[in-house]
Amino acid sequence: MNVKKELLIPIGLSFIVGLVIGGAIIFFTFGKKANANISLYPQKANEVGNDWLVKIDGYAISKSEFEEGYKFFLSQIPEQQRVNLPNESVLKYQVLENFITQYVLTVKALNSGIYNSPDSKLAIKLALRDAIYKLYLKSAIKDESIFKPTKAEIEDYYMRNRAQFEKMGLKAEQIKMYAEQDLYNRKLQEWIATFVNSKRQEFKIEKNDALMEKLGIPTAPPTLNLQGIQK
Repeated sequence: MNVKKELLIPIGLSFIVGLVIGGAIIFFTFGKKANANISLYPQKANEVGNDWLVKIDGYAISKSEFEEGYKFFLSQIPEQQRVNLPNESVLKYQVLENFITQYVLTVKALNSGIYNSPDSKLAIKLALRDAIYKLYLKSAIKDESIFKPTKAEIEDYYMRNRAQFEKMGLKAEQIKMYAEQDLYNRKLQEWIATFVNSKRQEFKIEKNDALMEKLGIPTAPPTLNLQGIQK
């Protein structure tokens, strides 16, 4: 067990969603147009009018857009993890600066024709599908407290890993934080596996075994040895 200092912060549901300071690009890239035609460009400055917060050449980030995006960003951070965030003014500054950077690079990339390549279109499609998948998982969790380990579970975890913790010389609070994070994430992963399996059962899934074999894809789950190497 290799415990690093940065891992001693509970990950919570941000592990699912994968949203950090820059994660809300999903919101800003597609915004309210997602139900109609998806626009990869930000709004034009003349469309925003006097509500602009930041102008980037002919584009703009509006006050309302930032407020909605910031609120969305916060909603993805579990309550237990918010204590690790900087104060509100610093966080808002960081989020806005990150949005500006994202806009600049997005516009620059689109103007260069990056979206015209097959690889880029595939990457965007995969990223969007992955984001939808993760957001759906989060929406299905009504009470994340179900993943919070009990005192008894933490104590049992400590006793089972006591020798390793003592070798690393961790303090009691560090051990508690690591134990809570690891147990939380294990429960979370177990829930995800059960939830995903239940949803897969709702669909009729057929596999072309002959074609799979031709492509070198196992038709049954491969057996791995202790080193994770397929037998």
